[in-house]
Amino acid sequence: MFDRFSSGSRKLMGIARAEASDLGHDFIDAEHLLLGILRDKGSAGTVVLRDSGADPDEIRMRILELTPQRKGSPTGGQVPFTPRAKQVLERSLVEAEALGHEHVGTGHILLGLLSLPDGAVADVLSGVDRDAVLKDVGESTEQGTMSIGRAKTGASPGLLRILEELTRRVDQLEKRLDRLERDQP
Repeated sequence: MFDRFSSGSRKLMGIARAEASDLGHDFIDAEHLLLGILRDKGSAGTVVLRDSGADPDEIRMRILELTPQRKGSPTGGQVPFTPRAKQVLERSLVEAEALGHEHVGTGHILLGLLSLPDGAVADVLSGVDRDAVLKDVGESTEQGTMSIGRAKTGASPGLLRILEELTRRVDQLEKRLDRLERDQP
């Protein structure tokens, strides 16, 4: 499943695992995925939240208040995803496909989180405009990063051209890296 996830989304899985560990949990749930998005201030998911008028720091504080912390630390090894976290990841894949994106980015995972009908994440994200998030994510590149024109409103045309070229090159490198990873035994 994770072969379709962008490098940013794969990084998010590691951050979510760290968030779970910090809370003493031996599982990764939707709350940990949201906390992972919010920890990476430059992720597309965080940028989209900010653009929709939400305050990522306030959301983080509220989700931590609603997430029970266990004493001690979880045992090492594989940390499983809860059924709800799996549902979010499956929904994020559906969202990416519906938008015609090849890879699942953190913005798609945010859309998956916004699809939850109840729970702490649903409560905390209840004020976020899903349509605005969908529009922003829809304007993103296949890797789930914000489009340069959308993220850098007001930048000079010359700077935008440079940023667009750099983004194009990074996208090419990501695709090459994905091919190399698939081809390795």
